[in-house]
Amino acid sequence: MSSHISEFLTGDLGHLDAEGSLVLTGRKNTVIKVANEKVSPEELEAVAKEVAGVSECAVAGVPDPLLEEVPRALVVVDEAFDAEAVLRALKHEWRDKLSHIKRPVGIHAVVHGGIPQTENGKIDRRALKSEVLRLAELESGKS
Repeated sequence: MSSHISEFLTGDLGHLDAEGSLVLTGRKNTVIKVANEKVSPEELEAVAKEVAGVSECAVAGVPDPLLEEVPRALVVVDEAFDAEAVLRALKHEWRDKLSHIKRPVGIHAVVHGGIPQTENGKIDRRALKSEVLRLAELESGKS
C-alpha cells in the first residue's frame, strides 16, 4: 500500500478541529476582502442563524472606497417575530461574536423567498451580490 497523500483543490475552506476532523467553513470564491482581511460570509450566516427569529441569512461583499469590500446581509425574519427586535438582537450577536471588521455594515430584512437561490436550494451568490448592491445603492440614494 502506498503512503502517498493526494491533495485535491476543491475551493473549500476549513480547518482541523481538536480531534483532527476536518471542519468546512466556506468556499474560497465567496470570501469578502475587507481591508486585507478575509471574511467568510458563511461564518456570519452561521452566527445569524443562532438568533431566535432569523429563518434565513445571506451575506455578500459590496465595493467600498476605503476598505475594498464590506459585508452586507439579507435576513428573513420568521413571521412570528418582531422584525426590528430580531435585527437588533442580530446586530448584538454579531457585535459579541465577531471582530469589528467582519460585521456587516448593512442589514436588510426581506420576505421569505427574498434570498436568491439556485435550483439546488443553495444561496445564489452572484444574484445575492447584485441584490445587496442594489439595496445599498437605494439606501445611499444613488438610484
